[in-house]
Amino acid sequence: NQSPTVAWWAPEIYCWAKEFDLNTNVIATLMQIESCGLPEAESTSSAQGLFQVMPFNFPEAYQGRMQDPEINAEIGIQYYNYVFEKSGDNLLMAFAAYNGGPSKLNQPIGLWPEETQRYYYWAQMAIDALQGAEQSDRLAEWLSTDGDKLCGAASEWQAAHLRDRTIAQGTHEPGV
Repeated sequence: NQSPTVAWWAPEIYCWAKEFDLNTNVIATLMQIESCGLPEAESTSSAQGLFQVMPFNFPEAYQGRMQDPEINAEIGIQYYNYVFEKSGDNLLMAFAAYNGGPSKLNQPIGLWPEETQRYYYWAQMAIDALQGAEQSDRLAEWLSTDGDKLCGAASEWQAAHLRDRTIAQGTHEPGV
């Protein structure tokens, strides 16, 4: 229920899930929507890295390392856990608040910016995965629209870094 470029990060997603007490499917969906597994992703609003964290969320000590996957995951997942708690543990609302800020939790969906409404819609991928769906129609739709270009860039980055990852993991296949 995730693209190959997000599945590439499976070992890290598993570790982050344990460290931050969050389901792997939620982390994978967050990464899917935000960067499709491209650690160098940067948005027009200056959000950075795998989890597209805004620079003002990083402590000063991390400012030069915002795209470091471990640091970006730490800040991004902690923020998700924060908005998840603020949402009353409502998974889809937490995704919307991750994108548009906690103030969205007190607004009708129809008043949200279009981007936040799309984010809420795409977050259904997490529900599909949590329900054990073999395939997610929402993921397929996302890949054919918003995700195609982003996942292509992630695939290129991963191919360029495959050798480094293989040596670091002591294996011959990514994500094993």
